[in-house]
Amino acid sequence: PVATSLLRTIRLGGALADVGATLSGGAGGSNMDWAELEMKIAYLNQEVEEAQAALAVQYREVEEHMERATLAENKLMDAETKLEAAKQEGEEQAFLATSLASFADGRVAA
Repeated sequence: PVATSLLRTIRLGGALADVGATLSGGAGGSNMDWAELEMKIAYLNQEVEEAQAALAVQYREVEEHMERATLAENKLMDAETKLEAAKQEGEEQAFLATSLASFADGRVAA
């Protein structure tokens, strides 16, 4: 869906003098122009508020994602540390088993 405004776009002349004259109520300007400008300001203020609310929601979502990512990275580092410790323990046990087997073979042969 495309949002459309019910406000009429005010077409001012190209010259700054025309803009000043229109806004001051002279040279074709009217109270209706002022009312339209006030309506447009109110509409744009509402748009700003909606955009700020959407930005706040996105900011909270980004913070949540950052927290989840940090937690996941910490868990990964813990898992990698445990894996390294398990590998080292396995290598030590394999070395001990090999050493014990060699010692036993030497005792049986003697």
